[in-house]
Amino acid sequence: MKYSSLYLILLSVCMMIGLANCNSSKEPSALVAQCERLNGDFRTVAEESPMFLDSLTCNYGDAKIAVGVVLADTVDVAAFDQAFVEYVVAQYLKSHADENLAVILNTLGDEKGSLTIAISAPAAEKAVFEISAARLKQLYKLPNSELNFAEARTVACKLFESHCSEFAKAVKANTCEFSFSGGFAQYTLIFPTAQAFANQSQGSLQGRYRSALQPQYEGYGYCRTFVMDVFKSLGFDGYRFVYTDEAGTKEIKTAIPWRFID
Repeated sequence: MKYSSLYLILLSVCMMIGLANCNSSKEPSALVAQCERLNGDFRTVAEESPMFLDSLTCNYGDAKIAVGVVLADTVDVAAFDQAFVEYVVAQYLKSHADENLAVILNTLGDEKGSLTIAISAPAAEKAVFEISAARLKQLYKLPNSELNFAEARTVACKLFESHCSEFAKAVKANTCEFSFSGGFAQYTLIFPTAQAFANQSQGSLQGRYRSALQPQYEGYGYCRTFVMDVFKSLGFDGYRFVYTDEAGTKEIKTAIPWRFID
């Protein structure tokens, strides 16, 4: 009887210890604090880039980091694809290599989690991209040439091309054709006759487009350097503008390298 009572007491104590261990909450994921830090940083980035970003947020839950990007500019979000988004994320990771990044990548890997990025803009449907923890580590380690470089540059070209109509309208050109030529984002503006741009020169074109592009990039605010660095990493040395007529009798062209914009 004594042994039975002792056994029951010991069993009860063990059960109580077990229940206590089960009820005790686990340590919160290190990603909770990291996302809180990032959310604060991202808020500052958005506030200092009002012409480019409406908001930039970061949240954590269920082993997932969720980043929300709301662009203020009318960017063609539909042009974005997985390769381009991963390439941009890779550039961000490489430019933020520190202890915090190590914690994020390692913890997300341990939790077998992922990063979700939701991108939206005015008059555009939201585009959502998911990147696994394992892929994030690859994006950080791999050289740009192994990060779907060609596909990412194709999307970048589409983004540059989307400005064709505004360039044509500004100078009353008939059409504007975009191409990636010799390392430059090239806009060829075609007029009915050469007389339409008879009073222009290489110098005047350079002055016109330098004055037009500088405010555009200043409007990117805090994101300005990062945006330019992404384009540079994709092989863009700047812009080139070409004026010609439909008959091809005359041509004027000028380059606007990044140093003229920065």
